[in-house]
Amino acid sequence: MNMADTIQDRYLQINEKIEQACTLTGRKRDEVNLIVVTKGHSASNVIEAVNAGAVILGENYPEETIQKIDEIEGKVNLTWHMIGHLQSRKIKLMYPNFACIHSIDSLGLAQKINRFYEEKEAVVDVLLEVNIAGEESKFGFDASSKVKREALLETIELFSPLVHLHPIGLMTMPPYAVDPRQNEACYNLCYDFCKMIQEKTGLKEFQQLSMGTSSDYETAIKCGATYIRVGEAIMGKRTYPEKQ
Repeated sequence: MNMADTIQDRYLQINEKIEQACTLTGRKRDEVNLIVVTKGHSASNVIEAVNAGAVILGENYPEETIQKIDEIEGKVNLTWHMIGHLQSRKIKLMYPNFACIHSIDSLGLAQKINRFYEEKEAVVDVLLEVNIAGEESKFGFDASSKVKREALLETIELFSPLVHLHPIGLMTMPPYAVDPRQNEACYNLCYDFCKMIQEKTGLKEFQQLSMGTSSDYETAIKCGATYIRVGEAIMGKRTYPEKQ
């Protein structure tokens, strides 16, 4: 894709490809939510993405997001999702800035977030991050084998007293895809596991799947993704180091 194109051009191209992927797999376009990943991009670039049609923006670093919110406030209406690893000390930055947290990767973190939202008398949508491939470099509940997935079902049962969290599904960050079809098996496992959780726990609204990035979102759609996270293919290259 030509990075000389504008953000609007790239957004429209990706949206067209999403529609094509939905048609090919017999899915409705409104079943797939596009999260435009804007970490490392300026507030002006964010506004450009929103003007192109972006509705949900994904961020990894809460301080950076809040700075953008302050700059953008009043100009556009946005929904922000926290898609990166969440450190306990940054939980306080979630409310009221983020509508959904995709990266619940331990029961302890879930309990801390629940306590914080209890103080705020609020409830937040959350997804449980699962490490389907078992990569040591990735966060998430280890769901790399059938035994581990069955054990994780028991852990998820412990979420029921956490009434200030609204668990709506799973998120996964599989290995970087060199080939767009590389992670198909991971995504299919994630889809099956999500269905299993829904059935075994009785969590009827546990049906969202956040999976797929710029390199393989079409495969993720084929495998049942309801949220795809596309950054560089729309926003272009990021301009700052990955640490904050």
